[in-house]
Amino acid sequence: MSRHAQSPGSRTPRRPWWKRILRWGLAAAGAALALVAVAFLILYLRLDVPEPNDFATSETTIIYYADGQTELGRFSTQNRVSVPLEQIPDHVQKAVLAAEDRTFYENQGISIPGIARALWNNLTGGTTQGGSTITQQYIKNYYLTQDQTYVRKIEEIILALKIDRTMAKDQILEDYLNTVYFGRGAYGVQTGAQAWFGLDVSAVDVSQGAVLASVLQAPSNLDPTSGPEAAARLDARFDYVIDGMVEMGWLSQEEAATAALPPIPPPPSDNQLGGTDGYLLAEIKAELLRLGYTEQEIDSGGLRVQTTFDVQAQQAAVAAIAAEVPTDTVDVHVGLVAVDPRTGAVRAMYGGNDYIERPLNDATQAYVPGGSTFKPFALAAALEDGVSLDSRFAGNSPYTIPGDTSATNKIRNAGDADYGELIDLWKATASSVNSAFVDLTVTIGPDLVYDAAVRTGIPETLPNGQPSGLEANARVPLGSTSVSALQVTSAYATFAAEGARNEPYAVQAVRDRFGALDYEASVSPSAVMDPLVTNDVTAALQGVVTDGTGREAQRLGRPVAAKTGTSGDTTVNPSLWFVGYTPDLVAGVTFYRAEGRPTDDLGGEGGLDTVSSGAYPARTWTTFMEGALAGTPVSSFPPAAGVGSPVRPSPTQTEAPATPAPTPVPTPVPTPVPTPVPTPAPTPAPTPAPTPVPTPAPGPPADGGAASGAGSGTGPPAPPGGDPATAAG
Repeated sequence: MSRHAQSPGSRTPRRPWWKRILRWGLAAAGAALALVAVAFLILYLRLDVPEPNDFATSETTIIYYADGQTELGRFSTQNRVSVPLEQIPDHVQKAVLAAEDRTFYENQGISIPGIARALWNNLTGGTTQGGSTITQQYIKNYYLTQDQTYVRKIEEIILALKIDRTMAKDQILEDYLNTVYFGRGAYGVQTGAQAWFGLDVSAVDVSQGAVLASVLQAPSNLDPTSGPEAAARLDARFDYVIDGMVEMGWLSQEEAATAALPPIPPPPSDNQLGGTDGYLLAEIKAELLRLGYTEQEIDSGGLRVQTTFDVQAQQAAVAAIAAEVPTDTVDVHVGLVAVDPRTGAVRAMYGGNDYIERPLNDATQAYVPGGSTFKPFALAAALEDGVSLDSRFAGNSPYTIPGDTSATNKIRNAGDADYGELIDLWKATASSVNSAFVDLTVTIGPDLVYDAAVRTGIPETLPNGQPSGLEANARVPLGSTSVSALQVTSAYATFAAEGARNEPYAVQAVRDRFGALDYEASVSPSAVMDPLVTNDVTAALQGVVTDGTGREAQRLGRPVAAKTGTSGDTTVNPSLWFVGYTPDLVAGVTFYRAEGRPTDDLGGEGGLDTVSSGAYPARTWTTFMEGALAGTPVSSFPPAAGVGSPVRPSPTQTEAPATPAPTPVPTPVPTPVPTPVPTPAPTPAPTPAPTPVPTPAPGPPADGGAASGAGSGTGPPAPPGGDPATAAG
């Protein structure tokens, strides 16, 4: 037998083909799994925990009133306010765990069954999704993106394992609850509780907590206010959460039996800038930008901003507009602003009815002719130049400007009223006599009036750099300059503060998201006028209320210094003003129509007496001040100082200083400020006087403002003023 021969019984049987294939497959699978394991290990070692993404760390900036507690509004790229875990009730925490990850405190950050379920769903044609643990959801929200890709899913799993080893479970849960989306624009459980129930999360009960946990699955599909189908889905999910809490021992059967789906109000408006508050918020944002904060810091930095706006004063502003402004008029715009004269802090602001419908702020961005609100600047300039309030100037109408040969050289008083050849500045101020103030300006020089206006706070140009109409000429006290209500009010605050000029501001303090003080406003007043001068200006302006065009303000029952202002003529009034102050608060009100449309039809028929600045603006101002100052002590002004010597005195007047005007006693109707020296019949003046005109009895008090050459601004086109020669009241 050949040595190669084998007996039939000794041959090794050959394995079936299918076993060989299975063996090869298992070997290949093992090798593949080994490679996957090695690759996973390499990724685990090389993948570092990244920095939190901007979306996760963004937090809502909250704006407060001056009390630092009453919320005014918010700025946010997403609505989020973070809270520590200890402020979140335990039943809310357990409800979330029952809904999203019942083994959270036992698992290693991932769920193998959940991953397998997700993989099977994806392989069989489902969406790229899976039952992630809370840790995985936290990783996705806090560190990664919302992209549904396999690469992102692998990163999520690896980071979940790492985070679970290095971070306490309570910290993971806290971060998750502060980043997860609850619907209704709310990120985090604190804003979620506010959006769904109007409560801080600390006040949420068991049933409400179960609702918050339920909606995490699909907020928009589980909002019962969307319809009956969504309500049914929420009801089923609510039962699932409550049953899960019972199953895990977090809720007793008795407690579960009493848990019921609570009433759920409709979603709050997500438009923070709507209504009257929108103007305040826009003003605060603009000021924060000027202070150096970036858009990102404002919208997502979690700042806490304390404003200067007073809750009582702001409510009074809105109420005054609603009560006093005619509702049957078209395109009438009203701006109101109030300032603390001691600091420049803006206490109230009404910029319009709805910021969304009309974002232009009528208190800060509408530039209209100031009219006779500019006459006090001429008073201040004259007093600084040594001209006392007992000095007399032309009261006749028309008054021809000496040396002016232009077609507009004749100045008329409101209603063409003639007050005689010469009247003193007490009477000229109370009755707003145009001719007297133009004569005064010619006498002391227009440059002095211009300078006084600028020093008190009237800008020389509009914000866009264009001319405002402020010019050093004889007509400057008639107010052809385009100004905002805030600018004029702030300038009058200089008089109320006895010559101290403060820049207006609305941001009092800013704290960062951790509560540390980041900014605080500092007050640095500038002494721009002698207090004796401003005290005499105040005394003269008190006469406007007691004896002149501003009698409506007597209703306030406090000492008031004020000035009316009307630009245009007796039938067309492009702007109406009332600006006044007590020792504690300065406020300005302006009525105007865009593009110079007349205001003479305000409130229907009635003409000048119906629409003058002593009517609607004065009533609005007084109603506002009543509300804003309610409950505060009554303060008195300092007495008049009697600055300067009289120019063109009456024949019986001595050269002794004028008797100070008495300060009105705080009564329901302040005591009138008398004219220190009665004015006799006119006598020839020592300097050339205008041609005398027969003197009829003066008509009813009316303001005598004028406007011309109104410049363009960042607001609407300033209404064109009337011819200064025919200035209206």
